[in-house]
Amino acid sequence: MEAISKDVVIIGAGSGGLVLAILLAKKGFKVAIFERLSCLASPPRGEIVQPGSLEILDRLGLLTALLKEDIYRFEKVHFYKVGGNVACKDARLCTVNYGALPPPYNYALVVLPERIQNLLLEEAIKQPNIEIFWESNFQSIVWAYGKPDKIVGAQVEHQGKTIVVNAPVIIGNDGWQSSVRLAFHIKANIHRYPNGYLAMMVDRPAGFDGHMKYYIGKGVVLAVFPVSDKQLFLLLMLSVESFDLHRKRGIKALKEDILSVHPDIRDYLKTSFAHLHSFDVATFMKCFRVKCDRWVVDGGVLMGDSAHAMNPHTASGRNSAMADAVVLAEVLENCFRYKDFSRQALGEYEKLRRPYVDYLQSLGDQMVWVWESGWSPLVWARDRIFRSLDKNPKRLEKILMTMAGVKRTPFTSFDIARSFLDV
Repeated sequence: MEAISKDVVIIGAGSGGLVLAILLAKKGFKVAIFERLSCLASPPRGEIVQPGSLEILDRLGLLTALLKEDIYRFEKVHFYKVGGNVACKDARLCTVNYGALPPPYNYALVVLPERIQNLLLEEAIKQPNIEIFWESNFQSIVWAYGKPDKIVGAQVEHQGKTIVVNAPVIIGNDGWQSSVRLAFHIKANIHRYPNGYLAMMVDRPAGFDGHMKYYIGKGVVLAVFPVSDKQLFLLLMLSVESFDLHRKRGIKALKEDILSVHPDIRDYLKTSFAHLHSFDVATFMKCFRVKCDRWVVDGGVLMGDSAHAMNPHTASGRNSAMADAVVLAEVLENCFRYKDFSRQALGEYEKLRRPYVDYLQSLGDQMVWVWESGWSPLVWARDRIFRSLDKNPKRLEKILMTMAGVKRTPFTSFDIARSFLDV
């Protein structure tokens, strides 16, 4: 058994953990990251980088490099109604305009997750105060002798060898099924949404105008947006129960389901779909929400999905983890200054972040209820609200400001009521 000492131990090398490690290393703290995989990996999918994350990457000196890569930069997201007797030209419900946000981060990006992960990993490797242990499995928390509520380290298995890491702070960044959360004895309510999303990458068709597009109907949600100059990303809502049935029907039936959502889709995707011959090109994303009764214990902290996984409708999962890292780095610096790693001292991080995250989770649940509904009266109400937002950009901006990570601006019951009157 080997023993080492660090200032901070991070379990999980996701984006939030890497940002936290970089920020702490630049403050002079020694950080160990333990990752169960042999390298960073993510499924081939598009992911939105919100303005709040752009600011964080800029602070780390990484935004310029990211903007030079083959990514998709956008300002507008268009929402279209599908189904019913809506003429194609009149199908647009509303447009979300990131350009209305305060500059310089008045846009967003769609990237392959690996592009951000690789940039952060390269920066982390440059830091002499960061040590990364690949192929490592978290085993247990090390508690102070005679003090079963005080954390003094962690035990991990690294490539067949047991390592005890002595550290005053252990960070759980190991996803919605967090083993660290269990070891902290933190209770969590895990909600499994009935619907998930079938994701696939296809060739970007020639002449595609480049806008992000959402098609929403009665029990229908389809997202289509570019990831690069050559690739297009599709997300189709399916119930978890129906996924196996769709798989049995085969790729031909799936392609027809997607092409039938809206006439425009058949026009611009039929060429790209001609090259799809196997269901293996698609992956199914189940959706979860994690709500913990607390995020911190004496000497321990949860961040990212370990603390607050949320529905992907908010496009805020990775972005929220990175925002956690920025706040947590400042709180930890203060904890080291006063040598106080109590739940009360670490709790300042939860106090600052939780209200924002709770609202995002609530917003995600509202979107599930409204966007994914197959109930005709609610579908009618949703379309009416969407159309009113297009006529009242200031009201739409309230939702955008929150999702973009700029500031929390709740969309209230009064806003909903006014939406019906404005149509």
